[in-house]
Amino acid sequence: MAKELYSKGFRSRNNSRHISKTTIEGILKSPFYYGRFRNNGELIEGKHTPLVSKELWDRVQDRLNGKTQRKHGTKHVFTYRGFLSCGECGCSITAEKKKGHIYYRCTKSMGKCGQPYIREEQLDIQLAGVFDPLRIDKQTSEFIHARLVELYNEDKEYQEKITKSLRLKLAHLKQEKRKLFRKMIDDQINDREMYNELREEIDDQIVQIGEQMAKLSQSTYDWLEQSSNLLELARQAKKLFLAGSIEAKHRLLETDCWNLYLRTYDIYSMTADEILELLPFEFDGWKSDIQTEFNVE
Repeated sequence: MAKELYSKGFRSRNNSRHISKTTIEGILKSPFYYGRFRNNGELIEGKHTPLVSKELWDRVQDRLNGKTQRKHGTKHVFTYRGFLSCGECGCSITAEKKKGHIYYRCTKSMGKCGQPYIREEQLDIQLAGVFDPLRIDKQTSEFIHARLVELYNEDKEYQEKITKSLRLKLAHLKQEKRKLFRKMIDDQINDREMYNELREEIDDQIVQIGEQMAKLSQSTYDWLEQSSNLLELARQAKKLFLAGSIEAKHRLLETDCWNLYLRTYDIYSMTADEILELLPFEFDGWKSDIQTEFNVE
C-alpha cells in the first residue's frame, strides 16, 4: 500500500520517503473517516460528513486484525453483516468464520462489551421471527384483496368519468376559440383589444384543463398490483426469508426491517428511549432536545 501511495504522488512530511506503515495503519484505524472521533477515550459523533460507511470501516478493522483472511483468492460474503447493531453498546455486529461455522459478534468499537458470539444458524431463526408480526393469514389476505379490487374499480371508474368530462370541456373551448377567430376574420369583431381579451380567457381555461388532466393521469397508476404484492409479501415473508438466497434475504430485511439490535442471542427493535440511553454521557443535553423534538418522554 505504501508503494502504491508513493507511485500516486503521496509522500511523507519530508516529501521524499514512502508513507510509513505506522502512519497508514493509523489512518485505517481512525474512526474519524466514518464520522466519529476519540475524546478522553470515548468515541464522539462528529459533525463532519463521513468519508466511508461504518460497515466498510468495520470490515477494514477485521482485515487488519486478521479475522477475515481470504483463502485461495475467494472472499466469504457474510449474510447479515451490516444489518444489526449491538443491543448493549450500539456498535455494529460483524462476522467471522471459525472451524466451518459463521459467528456474529459486536465489533466493540467503543471498548468493552459483554455480548457473546452467536452462530448464523441461530440468527436465521431469530431474524425469521421478525416477520411474524407482519404475517396475514390467507383468509384475511383474500378479504383485503377483494376490497382493494372494489376500491380500485371505483377509483378507475371515477377517473374515467372525470377525464371524459374534461375532454369534452377542452373540445368545447377549442371550438369556441375557432369561432372567435372566424368572427375576427369576418370583421364581426372590430375591437382588436376585445378579441385578444376573449382569446386569452379561452387560452387560460384550456391551460387549466390541461393541468387538471395531467394531474389526473399521474394519479391513475396501477396501485392494485403493488398492493397485492405487498399482501402476498406479508403472508409469505417468513417462508421466503428462510428459503431465500442471500440477495433475497437482504431485500426482505431492507424492505421490512430496520433498527434491528442483537442482545444475548435475541433480535429486537429498539425503542426511542433505549436508543437515547446508548448516547454517551456528554450528550445528555442532546437527549432532552431529541425527547422534546420527537415527543419522547
